Amino acid sequence: MPQNYERTPSTTNRNTHHTGETGATPLLEERAKRRRQPAMKLQLFTRRIRRIFEVLVMIGTVVLILYLGQANSAAKKSVGAEGARMRKKWQRLYKEGKLDVEPLNKNMVKGSRGIVLMGTSSTVNLAVTTTILLRDTGCVLPVEFAYLPNEVTEQDLQILRSNNITTRNYFTPEIDSYNWNSEHLRLGVLKPLAVITSPFQEILFLDPDMIPLRDPTFLFSTPQFKETGALFWPDFPATAQGNPIWQIMGQEYEFEREFETGAIVLDKARVSLGLGLAWHLCQNAAFYFQFMWGDKDAFRWGFRGAQIPYHLNPNYLMSVGVVVSETMPFGNVSLVETKDGLVPAEGKYCGQGMVQMDFDAGVKASADFQPSPLFMHANGIKKFYREDIPPFQVAQVYTGLPKGQTLNSLRVGKYHWIGELYGQNHCGMLEPQAGLKVSYLEASQNQIKDFAKMFPGVNEKYMHARKTASATLKTPDISSTVESQTSLGATKPVKPDPPESQPLNQEELEFQSKWDAYAQSKEFQLEFDEDPEAKHVIRGSKGVLMMGTSATVDLALMAAEFLRGLGCTLEIEFAYLKSEVTQSDLDKLKANNITTRNYDSPKLPLSNWSREELRLGATKPFALLSSPFQHTLFMDPDVYPLQDPTQLFSSVQYKQTGALFWPDFPSTPRTNKIWTLLRVPFVFEREFESGLMLLDKARIWRGLKFAARLCSDARFTNTFLWGDKDTFRFGMKVAGLSYSLNRNYLTSLGVIVDKQRPLGNVSLTTKEDAIPPGAEYCGQSMLQMTFDNSESDTLDTPQPLWIHANGIRSNYKDSIPPFQVAQTYALPSDFKNVDATRVGKYHWIGRAQEQDHCGRMEDQAPLTIVNYDFAKRYPGVNERYIQVRRKVFGLKGA
Repeated sequence: MPQNYERTPSTTNRNTHHTGETGATPLLEERAKRRRQPAMKLQLFTRRIRRIFEVLVMIGTVVLILYLGQANSAAKKSVGAEGARMRKKWQRLYKEGKLDVEPLNKNMVKGSRGIVLMGTSSTVNLAVTTTILLRDTGCVLPVEFAYLPNEVTEQDLQILRSNNITTRNYFTPEIDSYNWNSEHLRLGVLKPLAVITSPFQEILFLDPDMIPLRDPTFLFSTPQFKETGALFWPDFPATAQGNPIWQIMGQEYEFEREFETGAIVLDKARVSLGLGLAWHLCQNAAFYFQFMWGDKDAFRWGFRGAQIPYHLNPNYLMSVGVVVSETMPFGNVSLVETKDGLVPAEGKYCGQGMVQMDFDAGVKASADFQPSPLFMHANGIKKFYREDIPPFQVAQVYTGLPKGQTLNSLRVGKYHWIGELYGQNHCGMLEPQAGLKVSYLEASQNQIKDFAKMFPGVNEKYMHARKTASATLKTPDISSTVESQTSLGATKPVKPDPPESQPLNQEELEFQSKWDAYAQSKEFQLEFDEDPEAKHVIRGSKGVLMMGTSATVDLALMAAEFLRGLGCTLEIEFAYLKSEVTQSDLDKLKANNITTRNYDSPKLPLSNWSREELRLGATKPFALLSSPFQHTLFMDPDVYPLQDPTQLFSSVQYKQTGALFWPDFPSTPRTNKIWTLLRVPFVFEREFESGLMLLDKARIWRGLKFAARLCSDARFTNTFLWGDKDTFRFGMKVAGLSYSLNRNYLTSLGVIVDKQRPLGNVSLTTKEDAIPPGAEYCGQSMLQMTFDNSESDTLDTPQPLWIHANGIRSNYKDSIPPFQVAQTYALPSDFKNVDATRVGKYHWIGRAQEQDHCGRMEDQAPLTIVNYDFAKRYPGVNERYIQVRRKVFGLKGA
């Protein structure tokens, strides 16, 4: 009870008459006393009322304290019981292995690395801003944006994709079952799930309002990351010792700052248990978020509870903002120091962002290391940013730390929330601490500078990126970039067509996210000389590679006979799977001087493929990768070479690119989603006809690995691609590799049949340059031409190089010349090649009279079809084929 009450007159004064000092007579004194009595009575009455009131207050206070004490005790008892129950629950799940995130992490690609953002429609512009700033630092890691379908629009997703950001829906049905309110969602309850479900193994998670101040890729190679697989940065507060969370999580108290999870670096393969427990805490946010502050604490307590080590950056915290006043409500907009200095007398600091520092990335810590800014969490301006106003003008830091001490070791540091200040929102500031003072960024000893001067360009880059992102929101730019490959054999880049908008469905988005992770994984970034999987390749070796089954062994023998007859002395290898050939097949091949090699391996995902996918060449890239030849001439067994292909190794095109391909009739249309799925700019280009390829594996190794990866996912990718021929093409494109694709005209080979001549011009005596009435053309093979062995773009007189006799390998009729008539396009004089017209089409027929596997070319303006008598123009080709086929197939049963 208060002790400074007003003193009352003493009883002595009240009962004793004064007679001499005042000179007053008894009569006057009596009159004066009577005049004072009413006031004295009122004063006494007031004092008694006050005493009664104070006593009542005292009694009420005691009662209230007793009541609240009992209530608090009961509450503590209740929290303690519930806390004990929840502690037992997570410990039981941990012990039983039920915190495993494997089911949620099933799409993780081993060795992959990338950046994960997450958000809603309101943060799409921030995600684009952050990505622009990332690219500005030189960072090339893939970026994905994780979202829930009810929180973004299709336009949002298109904007993100147009900025080369993968979008990924991470919704799972379980989300709807959790007892979350809007506050839980605001506090990041879903962040662990977005991290866990990402296809990247090594992740840099960034909040969309996180600003990279340098390329963060180096973080993955720091000793701290290699040691723990988990890097975190600190927030200002530390969890109080009296917080029940220490007991709930079974932890002894120690001073430690909370995490500031605007930036996290994780190797999910090493910290999965910590992530699993963090996700469990978030699932039960209705209980745990009473004692922790959202996802930032969920990660921390998840890792601590699961005993997963992590590195928490010990370097000092920095607040960044503006100094405002009535005359400068936006701070020092011009970034020019005024005569009043950085902080005018009437100015007040409004911190709206937090700077996180880097740390010593040396193998051994250096005493001379000076941390520098790495990230800025601009969470105070994500909603309150004003265009053209530099937001990062002044920084606050603690100074006066004793040598060798940190804020952590001193257990000090506090952030004071202000709110609104002179029209600025989301303001706060550092509070002075015992022995420390708050300064405005100490640039060097005894010198104070502002943030904008110390780190020039940060404001300007942020403002530019934010403006660019805003413009993107208004007018999505989904145009393609220029194709960089010499994909048509040209020496100049090819300008791509504008793409057509093709929204991806959920399965396609998941594949795209998974593919992005593949593309950035360590496995696919290794060049030939760096990859342990390339050690079997013999440097400088050259050879011919074929692959097949029992059904194509005789065709391979034919191809080898053709090659030897042309004078080719290259070593020939036949790659096979053990289940698809017999020992008799292998003996036959070896007897004909053909090396045999089983290319089966644990990496060959045979269980992924159906018979159709195998028919479309799903294993071809794997056979190529496993061959010991560096310079590999790949031939399908049904290829009929017409010239010694050894000359191709010295061609201009092969020397330039290390990869020669020949075209098929079709081209991949702009509407095919494969361009979007693989993030490859559209360019008109014929598909590859991969019956013959010449490859220097040392130069195009990564392209082959990407092709193999596409084939591994053939059940999905064959929806958009036609087997191996397309996987080689897009593998090269994704790897960013140049290649030479022969642009000389396309030619079909076959016969003209009718009822009188169901097998065509068997005797080869009649000139065939037109299709008579009632007859039809049946094309069964494709003729591929030579490259021009010069620097020019065109070839005036291309010569036949090889025939892909795929239509007659199983439909051949003995002694019937199969290559009677050639069908090709007549090229208008104003076009250099067929590709320049962007037209040309092959129509599949099937059966014509007694011929099978028939097709024909279609008229396409400005091209017209021309037929010529191939047998007469190139005599001996049919005869040689018939001779070799009889010889080889006559060996059956021998």
